[in-house]
Amino acid sequence: NIKRSINEVSQATTQGAQAASKYSQGFNKLEKEVTKADSKFKTFVKTLGSQVIPIMAGMGAVMGLQAAMMKLKQSFTMAMQAGEQFSKQWAATSTMIMGGAEQIAEMKEELLSLSPVLGVSTNLAGGLYQVLSAAIPPEAAINFLAVSAKTAKAGVTDTFTAVDALTTVINAYGMKAAEVSKVSDIMFQTVFRGKLTYEQLASSIGTVATLAAKAGIDFEDLSAVSPGVTDITV
Repeated sequence: NIKRSINEVSQATTQGAQAASKYSQGFNKLEKEVTKADSKFKTFVKTLGSQVIPIMAGMGAVMGLQAAMMKLKQSFTMAMQAGEQFSKQWAATSTMIMGGAEQIAEMKEELLSLSPVLGVSTNLAGGLYQVLSAAIPPEAAINFLAVSAKTAKAGVTDTFTAVDALTTVINAYGMKAAEVSKVSDIMFQTVFRGKLTYEQLASSIGTVATLAAKAGIDFEDLSAVSPGVTDITV
């Protein structure tokens, strides 16, 4: 019985060793297959990447071109609209110029040559209409407009307000158009000393300047006491 038990144990051990050997072989085979599959997957990823990059770059280039074309179209449309608006405004402004076609063409060229910093051409053309409407001579109108536009920028207001205020003072005192820079400087000193805005001064200067001129009060003297000028309204 003991001998038989020993034989059985021996056989079981041998069978266990054989099973372990088969398991080890199977595991090694599985490991090789996994390694092979991993290698193929990495190769696939590399191949895919080499194709995707130029494809994505091409798509980016196309999208960039489309965006650029869209912006170009928008810019062209805006330029066309601005041109149409200027043409309409200039048609109205030119009716105020009595010197004929040659003078109209010269003034248009002078207007368009003004620095873009002073404002959009259409707005400047509107300002020129206002200047000419205030009986400023055509030969002095462009300079008057330029001073007004600079005044508007410095006074944080619009060209219309600046032109209105300056022409009011010039006409009230019977000054020459060439004195516009002097008037502008005086008004800025008034704004600075009086701690008021340019628009506040402009809104009241019409009434005050007219009354002061009739009373024989010089504009500089009027400005010297103008901290309360905005209260002297009718």
